Amino acid sequence: MIRGIVFYLCVFVIFLSFSCPVFAGEEKIEVLKLEAYYLKSAKVDDPKTGTFEENLEARPSLVDLRFSYPHIVNEGTTYLIQGFSFQNLNLNYRNWDRSQDTDNADEFYAFNYEIALYHKYSGQWAQTIFIHPGLASDFEDASVKDMHIAAGALFDCRINDNTAYGLGAVYMYNSFGDSYFLPLVSFSSKNKTFSAQCILPAKAQAWYLGWKRMDAGIIAKFSGNQYRVNQAGMSSNRLNYYLFTLGPALRWHWSKNVDLNFEAGSALFHRIQLYKDETKIRAMDLKNNWFFMAGLALNF
Repeated sequence: MIRGIVFYLCVFVIFLSFSCPVFAGEEKIEVLKLEAYYLKSAKVDDPKTGTFEENLEARPSLVDLRFSYPHIVNEGTTYLIQGFSFQNLNLNYRNWDRSQDTDNADEFYAFNYEIALYHKYSGQWAQTIFIHPGLASDFEDASVKDMHIAAGALFDCRINDNTAYGLGAVYMYNSFGDSYFLPLVSFSSKNKTFSAQCILPAKAQAWYLGWKRMDAGIIAKFSGNQYRVNQAGMSSNRLNYYLFTLGPALRWHWSKNVDLNFEAGSALFHRIQLYKDETKIRAMDLKNNWFFMAGLALNF
């Protein structure tokens, strides 16, 4: 149950990246975003005694590329946003003993198509409806079995020009893993010097906006995915990867339309799980360590 809930929090974080700027309270639309995450090598927190897990280390790296194209259906009320995303996860195992376990697949990919429709009703209320089909696997033998589809809606009520709260839900169908329904609660607020946004229970961030060329903030968020394992010789057919990070962030406005983004801090929850259908083969929690992220965003 928990593994599926954490995964769909990650799905909703992806949806937020393509949601309408009216909901987010932003003046610009983010059309291109590139992020690269680096995590320090970490050992297994509670390794199985007498196995290679005692010496095993993982140094995951993640590259995330997203593109979105907004279309104004009706100026000021209705927007259609389409997007594509690509993620590459490399677990970079060290000291994995294949004589004890051959399931050391460590590189995975995810491709998603995202479409969201935002409509502002008369008064304070607005609605966002979205659907995200995609593929996630090692792509050794890609097929429709790698597919997942997320769909949901979010209703938000704008208290004033700068503050809104919302309620919604997301449902995720996964052809090779878990399928879940998850309720959502959101809040966003912004003024000239401060902004805050929470999408519970997935993500929270706060920013100081008082400088001309740079913003400083703090971000807490989940990331991760479920990937189908297709490699020959593997006893598992699914890998679940979860990461929860907390730390400071900087956003440097390099130009009018380009931001350079940086995050650092602690990886407080870091889990790798291998499954054969619904049977868990191996579960590893990595010790807390630090992470660093550098990224670029193009806004219009």
